[in-house]
Amino acid sequence: WQRFEGEGPGLRRHIKLAYDTARRRTVLFGGLDDSGNRNYGDTWEWDGARWHRVATEGPEPRGSYALVYDSARAR
Repeated sequence: WQRFEGEGPGLRRHIKLAYDTARRRTVLFGGLDDSGNRNYGDTWEWDGARWHRVATEGPEPRGSYALVYDSARAR
């Protein structure tokens, strides 16, 4: 592990990650704030060097969900 100093999703818990093998990116969706009171509904991608916020709209924030990459459909 290495501490990352830069823009990113910030402290969260109960996040979901999936690895997009076609684009070689790790995708993060949602999670809870550090106090556990607020669900996030944003999407971030890690390209191996830095985080990129890719969506602020999409599925509504939620607490129980799964995230998976579908290699057959490349999404």
